[in-house]
Amino acid sequence: MVEHNFPREPFVECFEKHVKDPDQQVDSVTVMCIHRCYYDAIGMFSGGKLVADKYRQYRDTLEPDLHEAFSWAMKFCAAFVTKAIGATAELKSLRCNPVPYLYNRCLSEAGLVNCPASHWMNSSLCTELVQKLKAKYGTKIQLPTAA
Repeated sequence: MVEHNFPREPFVECFEKHVKDPDQQVDSVTVMCIHRCYYDAIGMFSGGKLVADKYRQYRDTLEPDLHEAFSWAMKFCAAFVTKAIGATAELKSLRCNPVPYLYNRCLSEAGLVNCPASHWMNSSLCTELVQKLKAKYGTKIQLPTAA
């Protein structure tokens, strides 16, 4: 298991900006708006564009055995999100750019699929989730060396 070290404060500000009533149901588009706001605020995205150097800097803060999987996930997820946006008209017409949400969700899920043995939590739940993620993204989500 790996926890990110991104700052919490901008997330709270973005949440409060997009969710006016704490009792309101938060729909998926609002979640995408919160993520767009947050990843812009911490500099990982700028004007809807991925700032690859920021992600590489983040990768370099991870333990060395996570670098390869994270680098692979960056490339895989960029291609996956580009294809998803191109193939789905609905994603192009949302009130907020969905790319930061889709990209970071993909990074998280690709990271899980390619989790090094040193970080793997051996459980049937994790194994089952990996199978579902491979079904969702296809087998190309796996590092070529991990196949």
